[in-house]
Amino acid sequence: RNGDRDPAVATLERRLQNLNYFQGQAPDNTYDNFTEAAVRNFQDLNSLLINGVATVTTQERLYSDAAVPNSDNGGNPNPPSTGQQATVTTPDGTPAIAFTGPGFDFDLAGDVPSGTVVTLTGQEDRNWYELQDGRWVYGDYLTFN
Repeated sequence: RNGDRDPAVATLERRLQNLNYFQGQAPDNTYDNFTEAAVRNFQDLNSLLINGVATVTTQERLYSDAAVPNSDNGGNPNPPSTGQQATVTTPDGTPAIAFTGPGFDFDLAGDVPSGTVVTLTGQEDRNWYELQDGRWVYGDYLTFN
């Protein structure tokens, strides 16, 4: 879970990376916000309880042949226009994590509560969308209005 430090975390992150969930950061021994977000995405697409914790059930699915990979190719063929609005929508109602740039390798820029209507700049990079306030949110957490 978030805050844990263990070599097993790097193994978990590598498996998530192989399934296209853990992107933009090198696997390490720290279960941080990036790892938690990747686990949440994995749980969501694999119809598991979404809590961001690598539970026994989550790990059993993750390391099995039944694990559903993330099919997001990292881009939107029809990017949003400047000024377009979107609603932040997370599967479990928790806030979406925002970053200072398009990816997990950028600094944290705070949270955006689920249900918040945001205005986009029109900038999109690998399914990351820039908000008018300069923060970036992963596209899986946006419903375009």
